[in-house]
Amino acid sequence: MEKEHLYTVITEIEYSCEFFIHQLRTTKTHPGDILLAWGAQAVAQGLIKKTEDSLVSFRSIVTDKDDLPDAFEGGFNVWRIIPSMGMDFVANLGKHAHYTVDFIKTSASASVLILPYKTSPKPPDSRLVRRAEAKYIFYEERYTKLKDAHVLTNAIDKERKQAEHWMTYWDAKRKLYGQPCSKDNSENKNSLHTIIMYYRGGTYLKQFSNMLNNDAKQILLLFATNLFQTTYKTKILTPSDRALLMGKLSQDVYTPLPVVECINVWSTYCSLSEDVATLFIIKTALDE
Repeated sequence: MEKEHLYTVITEIEYSCEFFIHQLRTTKTHPGDILLAWGAQAVAQGLIKKTEDSLVSFRSIVTDKDDLPDAFEGGFNVWRIIPSMGMDFVANLGKHAHYTVDFIKTSASASVLILPYKTSPKPPDSRLVRRAEAKYIFYEERYTKLKDAHVLTNAIDKERKQAEHWMTYWDAKRKLYGQPCSKDNSENKNSLHTIIMYYRGGTYLKQFSNMLNNDAKQILLLFATNLFQTTYKTKILTPSDRALLMGKLSQDVYTPLPVVECINVWSTYCSLSEDVATLFIIKTALDE
């Protein structure tokens, strides 16, 4: 009997900023076959409406190699397709809607990812707290001095913005380090979690193995720190957005929650400078 695999499918409708997330169980492993299985399920769930013979499951969209899901750059067991709006199917949300579909092969095993304070919390690391506090104070004083300068040149304004940038970063860090974090010692197996964020038409993906303490907030702050320190060619995610993301994800209100009717998927969202950032955490299959 062929082994069944679990896939998390995230569909983003760009013009309406809507997301549809569901999971697919199939024995298929080839991206084209997974796509067809998803198409059949999407029809059954009403996301996609057939316009021709319902027995033909989107065959036209897999006849061209360019219409097959591609491996997501930098991701393991993650694929993406931007479906062609062919004559044999249309999206119910709009005939000319632009949308993307991301497939993440998902672990079906019990997850060790836990939310803060669900187990005995681990006390803060005082060394990290002191370092973050010292960094924050340094940049806060620098920012205040530059902000109150009597003569504001372009060079001073640039330095002030940099000081504010790093002040926000270390403020988020000191808040994070100053909180107890959950620690789960019940599982020693290797794990892989995919963090994927959608913002203003851009998609940001990062994967982490054996995450620190298996704590949801720690995981997101690690992701935000990576975004903060990474240089991108596009300017969609501005430096101020990255700093704002750091600050918001350090707050309890943005702790990710399990997605209803999905296995090993969590989500949260927050507003940045020009739009809402939506984030998903998926426990990703390694060798299942």
